[in-house]
Amino acid sequence: QMCIRDRYQRRVRGKSFFASSIQIMNSRFVVLIIIAQSLVIFLLFSTYRSKQTPKETLVTRVQLNPLDEEVVEELKLRDLGFVKNSENLIRLYQSKFKTRDIPDTRDPQCKKQVFNSNLPKASIVIPFHSESKDLLVVTLKTILERTPPHLLQEIILVDDLNPEFVDSEVLIDPKIRVIHNEKREGLIRAKIFGADIVTAPVIVFLEAHCEVNQQWLEPLLQVVSDDYKAVPIPILDIIDDTGKIGGEYQEAPLNRGGFDANMGFIWIPQTAEQAARKTPSELIKSPTMSGGLFAISTKWWKMIGKYDPGMKIWGGENVEISLRVWQCGGSLVEVPCSRVGHIFRKRGFPYSFPDGHAQTINRNIARLVAVWVDPKFHPAIRRNPEEGGDISERLEIKERLQCKSFEWFLDNVYPEAKVYFSSVLNN
Repeated sequence: QMCIRDRYQRRVRGKSFFASSIQIMNSRFVVLIIIAQSLVIFLLFSTYRSKQTPKETLVTRVQLNPLDEEVVEELKLRDLGFVKNSENLIRLYQSKFKTRDIPDTRDPQCKKQVFNSNLPKASIVIPFHSESKDLLVVTLKTILERTPPHLLQEIILVDDLNPEFVDSEVLIDPKIRVIHNEKREGLIRAKIFGADIVTAPVIVFLEAHCEVNQQWLEPLLQVVSDDYKAVPIPILDIIDDTGKIGGEYQEAPLNRGGFDANMGFIWIPQTAEQAARKTPSELIKSPTMSGGLFAISTKWWKMIGKYDPGMKIWGGENVEISLRVWQCGGSLVEVPCSRVGHIFRKRGFPYSFPDGHAQTINRNIARLVAVWVDPKFHPAIRRNPEEGGDISERLEIKERLQCKSFEWFLDNVYPEAKVYFSSVLNN
C-alpha cells in the first residue's frame, strides 16, 4: 500500500508539473504575440507618418537633448503614438530653457500705463528665409515668455523655402503653426500668405531675429483697440549683429521714418512738438515705417489691400504700405512704450534676389510711385513708373477707398519732404 500510495503521489506531482509548464509556456507565447503585434502596428504607423508631407504642421513633437533621461522617457511615449504627452513635453522644454535677461528700455512711466481689460487677441506672423534657427527659436521664446497668454492667439511661421528646415526644431508651443511655401516667394508674399490664415482680430508682423521686451504687445493692441485704422509700430531697439545669439542689447533713440528723393527709407528726427510731448507714452506720428514690424487690425489690413502682391522678394513695401495707410484714411504711429530688440544686419542681405537686388527694389518702388505718387511729381523721382508692371488692381483699391493725393500727404504728414519736390511745387 505504501508503494502504491508513493507511486500515485509521484504521478500526480508529475501531472501538476507538466500542466504548470504548459500554462507558463502558453502565457509567454501570448505575451510574445502581443509584443509582435504592437511592433508591427508601430512600424506601420511610423511608415505612414513619414510619408505625410502636409503643407501645414501643427505641434505634435519637440526635439530635445536626448541625454536627459526624463526627456527620453517622454520621447519614447511620443514615438509610441501617445500624442497627449506632447503637452507635458512642451512644459518640460520651456522649464529647462529660459531666455536671457535684457534691459527694460521703456521710460519708467510706461510701467504705470493702464490698458483696457478687453484688449483684442493677436496673431503673430513671422516669415523667414535663410535665417539662423537659433535666432528664430530665441525670437519665439521671448514672445512666449513676455506675452500674456490670453492675448496671444497664435504664432504663424512662414517657411519661404528653407531646404534644411525641420519643423520639430521650432514647434515649442501648441500655439505655433508652420506653413511652407512650395516655391520661393519672398518675404513680402510670405507675409501675405501668413496673414491670410490668421484667426485673431489683430495681426502683428515680426521678423525672425528679434527679442521682444517686457509688456511689448499690450501698448500695440491698445492703439488698435482705440482706432482700427491706426497702425502702431514698436520702437526697434538695437541688437548688435555678431552673427550669433546674445549680441549686446542697446536702447534705440526715438526717431521717425521718412523717405528720400528716390522714395528710399530714411530715419528722420522728431518734430519739436513731438520731442516736447508731455508724457513718454504719448504716440508719435510717423510718415513711414522702417520695415516689417508693426501691428494692424485684420479688418483694416484686408480693406486697404494687404501688401502689394505685385512686389517681389523685399524692398519698398514698407514705404508703399505707409503711404497707403495715410492716404486712405488711416494713421501710422510709433509706440514708445512698446520695445522690440532687432538685429540690424551689418553683412547685407542673407538671402538672394533671383532678379537681382537693385532690379527688384527699383521695380518695387516703381510700383509704389505709379500708384501713390501724383504724376506731376514723377519727373522729380529717379524711378520709372512704367517699370512697375500691371497696377490696375492697386488703382482699384485707391479708387474704392477714395484715397487722398500724394500732395495732401506732403502737406499734412511729411512736409519735410517738400524739399525733394521743390521744383514741382514752385511751378
